[in-house]
Amino acid sequence: MAANGLQEFKRVLKSFRELGGLAVKGTVAVPLLNIWLKFGPPPAAAVALLTSGVQFLAVIWAFHFWHGMERNRLNRRMKFSLAVLIAGLMIFGVLLAQFTIRPPKRELVVEGFTLRSDVQPLIGIGFTPEDALKGAQYDASQVWTTTSITVIHALLVVSWLASFAAVAMFLSAFLLAQKAAIRQNTVPR
Repeated sequence: MAANGLQEFKRVLKSFRELGGLAVKGTVAVPLLNIWLKFGPPPAAAVALLTSGVQFLAVIWAFHFWHGMERNRLNRRMKFSLAVLIAGLMIFGVLLAQFTIRPPKRELVVEGFTLRSDVQPLIGIGFTPEDALKGAQYDASQVWTTTSITVIHALLVVSWLASFAAVAMFLSAFLLAQKAAIRQNTVPR
C-alpha cells in the first residue's frame, strides 16, 4: 500500500536506527546549540527556538508536498536548497562580520547602518562608531537609528532561518529521493 507524506514522515521519525531518522531529528535539534554557543543572531535563545520551529515546518512541508515526486524533480529541489543554503550563509556571514560586535561576556550586538544625527558629528579619525558604542555601554540604539538596526537584525535572522530551512529541505529531498529510488528499483544519482 502506498504511503502518504505524513505516513512517510512518521516512518522516518520513528526509525532511530535509520540514518534518515537521525538526520531529520538532528536537523531540528542542532539550532538549539545556539542557546549555549551563541553563534547566531541575538537573542540566541529565541532565535534557536524559532530556527528549530522553522526547520520542523520545512521538513513537514517537504514530506507533504514532495512525497511521491519523481527522483529527478527531487534532485532539482536538492540543488535549489543547496543554492539557498550557500546564499543564506554568505549573506549571514557578511552581515555578521560588518554589522555585529561581541562585547566581553555578552551576546552579539547588532549595529545599524545609519548613525543618529546627534552622534554623526562626533565620529572622525580619532573616534569611531565602535568607540561610541563602547561609550554607550553597547546600547546600539544610542549610536545608530532604530530603523537601521532593525533592518540589519531582520536580515541577519532571515538569512539565518533561510539557511537552516534549506538544510532541512535538502535532507528531506535527499531522503525522499532515496525512497523514490527504492520504489523505482534504481540506484540514486
